[in-house]
Amino acid sequence: AGTWHAAVRLPDLRLQYQGRTVANREPVAVDLSPQRATIQSFYLAEPGTENELVLSGTVGLAAGVPLDLRFQSTLTATWAGLFLPPEYRPEGALDLLGAVRGTLSNPALSGEGELRGARLIVPALAQSIDDIHGPLSFSQNRISIDGVQARMGNNGTLVITGGLDLPRAGRNLTYGITFDAQNVSVRFPEFLNNRGDATLTLASTDGGRVIRGDVRLERSLYVQDISVDLIELVRGLFQRQRLELAATDTLQTTTQLLIEIRGPEALRVRNNVANLQGDVALSVQGTLARPVIFGNVGIDPGGTLVYNDNQYEVQRGTLTFSNPNRIDPVIDLVATTAVQGFNITLNLGGTLEHPDIHFASDANLADLEIFS
Repeated sequence: AGTWHAAVRLPDLRLQYQGRTVANREPVAVDLSPQRATIQSFYLAEPGTENELVLSGTVGLAAGVPLDLRFQSTLTATWAGLFLPPEYRPEGALDLLGAVRGTLSNPALSGEGELRGARLIVPALAQSIDDIHGPLSFSQNRISIDGVQARMGNNGTLVITGGLDLPRAGRNLTYGITFDAQNVSVRFPEFLNNRGDATLTLASTDGGRVIRGDVRLERSLYVQDISVDLIELVRGLFQRQRLELAATDTLQTTTQLLIEIRGPEALRVRNNVANLQGDVALSVQGTLARPVIFGNVGIDPGGTLVYNDNQYEVQRGTLTFSNPNRIDPVIDLVATTAVQGFNITLNLGGTLEHPDIHFASDANLADLEIFS
């Protein structure tokens, strides 16, 4: 069979991917034999950035000869931007130090990393996650996120834990990442200013991913003045086109939702049409592209609203979400007012698509008399 030995020297090595170029900073030097390849010098970097990779060690080429590679690398978030939609605009860097052992057919990764100065725009929340920093660790084929921290808004904090199992023979990439948010303010949908805590988990599935968990609302505030009537106010709060995203976005259509939202006394409407307060108890299902809501929003008695230039006091009010095909709650609202010495009761029922409004009076006035 014989033996042989070769030395490979590359003074200039350049790699290109999607318009980006990575080049060596020193000559690549590799020694080859039938048993192994020994990397003596391998230092690549992307000009004008922090991106770099230093690699050394041996790669077993024959059966039973192990891997023993050591690496040190810095990757900036611009590389993540190649795989994310442009509106996410990631920033920051990841420093890595580790080793790859085992064999070519069954490599084992070990080491650690550090996220620093990272930032991510979240279009659905119209907000960014800032100052993302913290440790990562590598063991076998798993990357563990060991309490990465971040900031949302002025006082909100975010702690990220979980891990990713890297793809290997017969197995795809899988992950489960938990986000623990405290005192976070988010405008979602764009007309509601929400504040509270949340525990959400993003996990891979066979067909995509699922976001599950619970949101604990402290406040959900609507303060935008509107030049429409009561029905349009309620429609504005829950109109479908503002809650549904582009159905053609693959990431959004393959992301399932299983989120519970609870907010006793959290809902507040303060504008030219209403001064209301109530409870939120909702379940968000469906997908990011087409969410569906189940549950109830209760309106506290004593709130006020304006209809046809008259101010009414709410006696009871409930929005019940039960339609699995669209966000179209069933309305049950009773409010009273006094006009020219008559006590008038407004009964609002039906749905947003087909509202049903009735008036009654304590003097048994005809409908035409009540309207006049």
